[in-house]
Amino acid sequence: VLQLTGSATLASLMLLCQSLPIFFFTPLAGHLIDRVDRRKLMIAVDLMRTAACLLPLLARSPALLPFAYAGVVAISVGSAYFEPASQAALPNIVAAEELGPANVLMGSTWGTMLAAGAAIGGIVTAKFGRDVSFVVDSASFLLSAVVLWRMRTSFSEERSPHHEHPPLLESIRETFRYARAHPRVLALLTTKGGYGIA
Repeated sequence: VLQLTGSATLASLMLLCQSLPIFFFTPLAGHLIDRVDRRKLMIAVDLMRTAACLLPLLARSPALLPFAYAGVVAISVGSAYFEPASQAALPNIVAAEELGPANVLMGSTWGTMLAAGAAIGGIVTAKFGRDVSFVVDSASFLLSAVVLWRMRTSFSEERSPHHEHPPLLESIRETFRYARAHPRVLALLTTKGGYGIA
């Protein structure tokens, strides 16, 4: 964006496209992932992000920048669905006694790969150019979809056919009631939310 326009405002809009969809779509995602096959949802999201990563390749002029913005929005929306689905799936993938260590590994892996991914992205971009980095990013989502497809275990708990989900607004209200009743959960939500806003 900076290279094509020289505009810091348009560059900052790209960051907004990265963060706002997560804010808006995560409540919808949380409501959906209990209703569908999580593994299939995660594979579909990864395939969508595989294509979305290639959209910036089309942004060859300022007039074509909407492709880059659309790609970032799609990746962000995908993350809003993928992350809660993977967290909700974890108790179904590991044994109950392994859930604690598995949560720790999941958190530490996410943090490590965030740093490692940024470093790898920087190296790839510096050595091979921006376009190659988009292709490598796309390939990483495709690899994730293949790994998920090869996993032959249920990502969702068994539910009664008569089990009814509360409406979305009621689910959100229940979340706030739960957080208010559990100060540690409220502290975590406030900290993470504050970090995101900052």
